[in-house]
Amino acid sequence: MQRNQLRKLWAFALALTLAASRLIMIAPGALADEIWYTRSGTRLRSQAATSASAIITIKGGEEVSVVSRSGGWSKVRYGSHSGYIRSDLLVQITRSGYIPLQKGNECPQVKDVQTALRDLGYFSGSCNGKFGDDTEAAVRAFQKRNAISADGVAGGETQRVLYSGAARAAESVSTSSFVNVSSASGASGSTIVAASGSTLKKGMSGTAVKAMQTLLKNLGYITFAPDGVFGSGTEKAVMEFQSRNGLSADGKVGAATLSALSSSRAVAAKAPASSGAYAKLTLKKGDAGSEVTKMQQRLRELGYINFAADGKFGTGTRNGVVAFQKANSLSADGIAGPGTLTMLYSSSARTAPAGTVSGSSSASSSSGSGPSSGSVKLLHFFDVVKVKYPSGTIVTVYDPASKQSWKLKFMSMGRHADSEPLSASDTAVMNKAFGNTTTWTPKAVWVKFPDGVWSMATMHNTPHLSSTIRDNNFNGHLCVHFLRDMDEVSKNDPNYGVQNQKALRAAWKALSGQTVD
Repeated sequence: MQRNQLRKLWAFALALTLAASRLIMIAPGALADEIWYTRSGTRLRSQAATSASAIITIKGGEEVSVVSRSGGWSKVRYGSHSGYIRSDLLVQITRSGYIPLQKGNECPQVKDVQTALRDLGYFSGSCNGKFGDDTEAAVRAFQKRNAISADGVAGGETQRVLYSGAARAAESVSTSSFVNVSSASGASGSTIVAASGSTLKKGMSGTAVKAMQTLLKNLGYITFAPDGVFGSGTEKAVMEFQSRNGLSADGKVGAATLSALSSSRAVAAKAPASSGAYAKLTLKKGDAGSEVTKMQQRLRELGYINFAADGKFGTGTRNGVVAFQKANSLSADGIAGPGTLTMLYSSSARTAPAGTVSGSSSASSSSGSGPSSGSVKLLHFFDVVKVKYPSGTIVTVYDPASKQSWKLKFMSMGRHADSEPLSASDTAVMNKAFGNTTTWTPKAVWVKFPDGVWSMATMHNTPHLSSTIRDNNFNGHLCVHFLRDMDEVSKNDPNYGVQNQKALRAAWKALSGQTVD
């Protein structure tokens, strides 16, 4: 009798222990240190039920903080919001740093995988960020070719190989005929070289085709995004290029054509014919008004000026116009006539080469000049930045150490601002400020918002995960950290988040003498 009682007590104690372990696993805060992402667009609900009211809709690929899980639902925090999401709609980042992706997912990370698979010749569908049957088949084919378990899931190992630069292309696509095909970022100084006897022609696809299309786009011969598919549009552009550059216009890209494409002496396409609102419009120094403002905004987008669009055509604006005209093979007279304006607003307009940005609206201002230290504030991320400056906001970043300025675009606002350089020239200037090396070490910078307000922040310059802006020479995004409460950061971002907050507080104390708890 006594032995049976002991057994019952032991069993009861074991049951309590197991129950306690389960409670620990789902207790509030137990998962808060883990990074999770939404598989696709989903609603954050007020209660753990599909019938509960929606608090906010969260896009696919967004980072959330999981507080607890129970009954197929996860309690999460997303920025300043707290609510519930079905657990099967969340995925945890792998140790390799990639989000595992599978059929049914819809997010920017899927688009990145599709684009990489397309470049290697495995995928011919639309890079729309939707993981369907065609994407799954392409992933399986890639996995088989690269000796990875072919399960059709783009997990950490698959993505690591896919983005490594050493991934094997599909058997139907040969890029061995071309050297350094991935380096085609500009028409001048490209290192693409055609091997003897190699030819690209209509019907082919792959990385080499995309690199060739990039050169054609930079010279203004195509207006669509390079897709790695040699179709009728590409053939027509090749023939036009060959004709304007004294080559046999057969529409095929052999050694001679590719050499001409890569040459700094390559003749660009003719400027688009003037039409519509620009046919009779000419802007020059001394002019003012809404059309000047519009032109300045476009010059800023392309990286030719870095001052505010004030609607006044001064010396800085003229310098920006001249730089744009030179880069786009136009007569560099500093007058924005119909031809210049039509090219400026076209999709063929080339971004500014590094070092050509005009940094002032008048001759007396200097590029890279920042604000007075007294005008810099310390804005709270959740209380101010995220509320006033949402995704899509373009900001100017100033590094007080190097006195360099560049532009970023906020792409996603979770617990910090996921951002991307606006253009290739912005990437070049940013990397110069970081000593021409990539690092995760936080750098204290000053961020200028569109309304002219400056705030201190910290950032790194290491590209990672997804990217949206093309042709900016930055394959991924970076993170800009603004002020957050230390207890919240310690709970949600105990490592890198805390590192940034400490760096931010130290820089603020050095600037203002104030200590922030």
